Amino acid sequence: MEGRVDQTLLRRWLTLTPTFLLLDSSSHPSPSGLLSWQLGLQALINLMLALHTRNQLEWETMNAASRALAECWSICLCWTGMELAKGAVQGAGGKLKAVLDRDDPTRYKGRPLYPVEG
Repeated sequence: MEGRVDQTLLRRWLTLTPTFLLLDSSSHPSPSGLLSWQLGLQALINLMLALHTRNQLEWETMNAASRALAECWSICLCWTGMELAKGAVQGAGGKLKAVLDRDDPTRYKGRPLYPVEG
C-alpha cells in the first residue's frame, strides 16, 4: 500500500454501506446479494485495519464506520432474512473493537465514537 489512502472517499463508502445493504438484499434476494455486500464490508474494514497498523487511520473514518455499522445493525433487526448480514456486522464490529482505546473502548485516539451519549 503505497502513498496515502483518501479517507474522505473511504468515509463516503462507509456511509453508503447501509444503503447498499438494503439495495443488495432487496434487488438480489438470493444469498448472492448479501454475499456481495458482505465482501464489500470486509474489504472496507480490512483497509481500515491496515491504515490503523500504519498509524494513518483518522478518527473521522473510525467514527463513520461506527455510525455505518450501527445503521446496518438496525436494518438487520428490522428486516427478515438478514442473518448473514448480522454476522458480517458483528464480525466487522469485533475487528474494529480490537483497535479502540484500551482504557475506554467507546473511544478511538482519545475521542468518543458514535453514538455519543448525553
